[in-house]
Amino acid sequence: MINKQLELIELTDLERLVADGVREGKTIEYKRDFYLLDSPKPDFKVKQHEEMLKDISSFANTLGGDLIIGIEDSGAVPSAVCGFDVNDKEVDLLKRRILDVVQNNLDPRIGLDIHSVAVDQDKHVFVIRIQKSLAAPHRVVYRGEFGQFWSRTSSGTSRMDTSELRQAFTQSVSTEERITRYRDERVQAVKAGSSLLPLKSTPKLVCHLIPQDAFGARISLSIPQLRGQLINFPLLVFCGGRSDRARMDGLLVTETAQTSTAEFGYTHVRRNGIVEAVACDATHRNSLDPNSPPFFTHDLVKYVISGVDSYLKGYAGLELVPPAYCFLTLIGVRGMHLYWPGFGRTANPIAEEDIFLPPILCSSFPDEDCTRLLTPAFDLIWNAGGLDYCPLLRTG
Repeated sequence: MINKQLELIELTDLERLVADGVREGKTIEYKRDFYLLDSPKPDFKVKQHEEMLKDISSFANTLGGDLIIGIEDSGAVPSAVCGFDVNDKEVDLLKRRILDVVQNNLDPRIGLDIHSVAVDQDKHVFVIRIQKSLAAPHRVVYRGEFGQFWSRTSSGTSRMDTSELRQAFTQSVSTEERITRYRDERVQAVKAGSSLLPLKSTPKLVCHLIPQDAFGARISLSIPQLRGQLINFPLLVFCGGRSDRARMDGLLVTETAQTSTAEFGYTHVRRNGIVEAVACDATHRNSLDPNSPPFFTHDLVKYVISGVDSYLKGYAGLELVPPAYCFLTLIGVRGMHLYWPGFGRTANPIAEEDIFLPPILCSSFPDEDCTRLLTPAFDLIWNAGGLDYCPLLRTG
């Protein structure tokens, strides 16, 4: 996989692959020409569709990676950036077609992103980036017929045998369960007052970022590495100052060096890349009316978006491999009201004591638009107050 945000890859990056002789392997493959999906020969057309699905699913079933179309290779070593025939007007149409074929013919579905790099007006290189999947293994299901499961080795694509399938199914369930269980256990610890520092008893917002590889053996960050990205691991709520200190399990960021209480919350970055950020004040009241209903501190919307954006930049600086999963949780918010333009607050308070929002997939480090990424999560919070969407992020 090219060690660069997908949307930022340029022709010079592709030419560097050739100059450096970067060989094909588990996370990168080159193809000179695009798949002949419109072949006039029906049988060959079917094979071309299945070939593309096989190549893409093999990455998702293994470590993820980049399938690069438009680079000529010789013996798995890239020899020239040639591009394949597609003009500027057809690029977006072809991207949509690839996505449609993949989404309709792999079971379960996978996520992928496609970036085009122009070689000249009528030639482009496509970099198809496929993330390692939590839902693996994925099988090719083309024209209603169940095909095979594929994986990647250092020498290319191979069909998964029974033992590999058993291991893939077991690992997929295990990883998903561990990530979800970790989030639930940490939220319960914060709720029970067993967090890393004593916290104010006011309602809290908790943000977890968990790299998919966090529970494997591939992420073991040192304190100097974490300190090198300290600027990218701020508190969710800026309080005018902050302090950090090393722990056996990572780096802890607070507003002061005092350990008696965390007035505003903390950010904890573990050696395996997991981030736990807690904001203590999720609600506020009218200072002139102590009996007024609690309001959601809607500044937290922009703080969380800014915080997640910074954390993903920190992941990029630490050279962690996407994806990661972002979880937002509101603790102790029963009775909380939400802001609505023209009314000041919602008529109906939130009925739930705690709100566990579903995971948000962060497929690139950093993400190009964290507002877009997190808008569905904040929409769900406003849905809990009986509203259609979060008005702080969009108008409808």
